[in-house]
Amino acid sequence: MPAQWTSLGGGAWETTAEAAHTGKMGVRMSAADTQQWLRHELPGCEPRSYLVSGWFRANGVKIGSAKEEHARLYVHVHYKDHEYRDTGQMYKDIPAGTYDWRRFAVRVVPNPLWEVSKVWITVTSQLKAGELDCDDIAMEPAKAMGGVSVLDWDNGTKPVVITDLSQCQPASALADRRLKGKWKVLAYEVPPYEGKMLSANFEADAPRVTLPLNIEGWHAIYIGLMTGNLRVKLSSDPSTVSRAKSHGSVEEVFFKAADLTGESLEFLQQSKGTPLACDILYVKLVPLSDAEIRRIAADRADTSTKRLCTTIDGFSYLYSRGATTEEELLQEIEEFRDSDFGTLYLQMTGAEMVNYASDIGFNLGSDGDDVIEVFPRAGDRVYAESLKERNRLGVNATEVHVRGAKELGMTVYVCIRPAAWVSAPPSEEFFRSPLYDNHPEWRCFDRDGTPVARMSYAVPQVRAHLVNILREAVRYGADGACVLYNRGVPNVLFEEPFCKLFQEKYGEDALKVDEKDPRIRELRIEIMTGFMQEIRAMLDEEQASRGQAEKLRMAAMV
Repeated sequence: MPAQWTSLGGGAWETTAEAAHTGKMGVRMSAADTQQWLRHELPGCEPRSYLVSGWFRANGVKIGSAKEEHARLYVHVHYKDHEYRDTGQMYKDIPAGTYDWRRFAVRVVPNPLWEVSKVWITVTSQLKAGELDCDDIAMEPAKAMGGVSVLDWDNGTKPVVITDLSQCQPASALADRRLKGKWKVLAYEVPPYEGKMLSANFEADAPRVTLPLNIEGWHAIYIGLMTGNLRVKLSSDPSTVSRAKSHGSVEEVFFKAADLTGESLEFLQQSKGTPLACDILYVKLVPLSDAEIRRIAADRADTSTKRLCTTIDGFSYLYSRGATTEEELLQEIEEFRDSDFGTLYLQMTGAEMVNYASDIGFNLGSDGDDVIEVFPRAGDRVYAESLKERNRLGVNATEVHVRGAKELGMTVYVCIRPAAWVSAPPSEEFFRSPLYDNHPEWRCFDRDGTPVARMSYAVPQVRAHLVNILREAVRYGADGACVLYNRGVPNVLFEEPFCKLFQEKYGEDALKVDEKDPRIRELRIEIMTGFMQEIRAMLDEEQASRGQAEKLRMAAMV
């Protein structure tokens, strides 16, 4: 037997040097008709987050569909003076197949209000076929980077908790009943805390309030939420970010880790666009150790991991939130601060549809200088009216997002959807391009003459128009341009401009040759490659006008 381990169930396992990941011996589990258990029991542990992990290697492992058939790394957390039904149970299923050594882990977060009496770590299996090797089981404190739980931190059991939110300022924004433009103050008790919470229902339109923290040094910030979605920022932050409860009656939601010297917290209700209720119970501040501060600083300084890409479609956040100010727009960007997202693909909305005052593009939902009368959805009106207000204020959403993302060190591509010209009913009058309406002869047509709701890239004017849309957006400081081909193909069919090019190139009628003639595809490839070359030439011109040595970048989603 491995030291300090107990065998339960059948005996279809052995310790063998062949199963060793490190050291001299490992455990090999084989196919069996009964469940195999190998269990290690630890005494009580400190209340913090842990990672229980092990190394596994599989050779032809098959796991049947019966409930008892499995391979699993299982953890039970027992609590003093509590029955088994209160035991915390967490596990990681080990996959079937054949593979070399792989590390699997399960996150363990004990209940901080109860004393842990013992921990069971179990490797359990009932295999249909094959052999599963296991070695190097470990339990260690989880590294606190994402901050899922206060117990991730060294001082997670020693927080400063602000339970009385009636001290938020200005006092004129608070009331003891539900009033328009006010947060209601309610007494609450959520063991082990009790105090005064702030509540704003759907129609409250509660204003910004500030909570003085009166604390120095680095802390991890958690907010106890009971309902809805909160917008929150430190006083020095350029914008709020959204934080929402995902489960339970009350959830401690991680905001961020920061130096709180001289800082206050600011709370806002989401009132524009689609209003969201919000109930804030308390704020929990966990002091960070010197080692944690150094680790956070090193992580934020390391740009080598910023390999994740994200996209903003230029529409959805305006549809739901109706942002009109720079701060409201920057919320879309602030979410990526100190993260591993290093590239932003920023759309303006559609093909020639842009979300700013433009000399080239079209403002969706507009009718001349005003918005249209009838909208298909409430959010469409929010989008159009917020766009009109931003134009009045001189706030350019694309410029704000490019600038904000570059301040975070992100690479920014401005993007177009080359097929987003018109939508189907009931959105056909809201989502509709003037170029599409004014030039029906430039649309795509199928082989039988059926018009298709696309503009043809065989038409030079169509390509030139979108190249100029991208040029205008690039000039707000973007690092490059991207074309989103992954929605709405085709971009070329059998319309007259295409047939004319085919006749000139091959001396034949494209409508009379076989539809699968490879020359049809080759000409389409030539047209779309030409479009990309035209964008490349535009980017080179813009690079030269900036006087910079680095080429502006180009990308495509396909």
